[in-house]
This record gives sequence, C-alpha cells and structure tokens, in this order.
Amino acid sequence: MISREEIIDVIRLYPQIMDAIDERLRSMNEEYQCLNQSIYRYAAYKSTVYGSVGYSGAKSDLSDMIKSHQEQEYCDEIKKAILDLTEKADNVRRLHLCYMVLPYKYHELLRMLYQDKVGWGKVSEALDISISTLSRWREEAFSMVRAAYESNLSYTEILHLQKLQKGMTWEQLMKDYKNIRKKKDQSDR
Repeated sequence: MISREEIIDVIRLYPQIMDAIDERLRSMNEEYQCLNQSIYRYAAYKSTVYGSVGYSGAKSDLSDMIKSHQEQEYCDEIKKAILDLTEKADNVRRLHLCYMVLPYKYHELLRMLYQDKVGWGKVSEALDISISTLSRWREEAFSMVRAAYESNLSYTEILHLQKLQKGMTWEQLMKDYKNIRKKKDQSDR
C-alpha cells in the first residue's frame, strides 16, 4: 500500500522527483550505450586481429573472455536499473495523476497543506471548515489517492473519475477499494 509520506512527497516535490529520475535515466542510458559500443568495438578488433570468432591459442583468451563476461554482466545490471527507474517514473506519474484528479475540495486541501505549505488554521479558515473536518477530509483524500493508484484503472479512466464513465466514479472506486481492503485484511488473519 502506498504510504502517506509517498503521497505527500509527490505532491510537494513532483517536478524535482521527475527531474532527478530523468537525469539518472539519461546518465544510465549514456553509460549503457558507451559500454555496449566498447564491447562491440573490442569484439570487432579481436576479429580483425585474430580472425574469425573461435580462435584460440593466445594467452589472453581466458582473461578476454572473463573481461567480456564481466562487461556483459555490468550491461545487464544497467539495463535492469534502467527498467527499475522507468517503472519508478511511471509509478510517480500515476500517483501524481491520482492526486491531480481528486474532487476539487480534496485537491485544494492537499495543495494548500503540502504544495503551498499553509498552516492548518489558515487552511481551515480559507475553506471555512473546522480542524476536525479538515483532518477527516485529508484522510479521505489520501484514501481516494490510494484507491485510484492501486486500482486496475488505466490512466485515461483515472482522468475521467470525475465523470460517470464505464460506470466508475470516485464513490464506486472507494466502495470497491474498501471491499478489497476488507477482504485482504480478513485473509491476512
């Protein structure tokens, strides 16, 4: 389950998080391409110097084979890291989308608290609600974000949660989410 802290971090720092992920992806892609090119250049060099693949008899064949294997393992590690970062970027985008499509009062509440960093008292005044209602709405907003994020809805379906589309509304999503959580909690016991 997505934590409250993860939701708050995405609300507060979405552009910075995405910039950092993009920069790491760019850097890893460059490293992967350079490493891949050096492996191919090395293989081409060996082929021109020693002839066709499968030549044996040179002293360095074992060390060359080990070096090539290590480089290939490193390439595989970089590919896995790139895939992991791509998945993380997708998860952050999905979480941010779920926040962005919240019903207006919930979105404004979270925006004021976490993006604008307005204190609880001022948010309570601005929205003309009590602190206890503010706290309850905040928890409802977090539950709504979690429900949308953890659902099987596509990005397009999440975008249209405000409208009745394919029979899915925020109310239906929350009802389904609560039923799923209840069943999961019962099965965990």
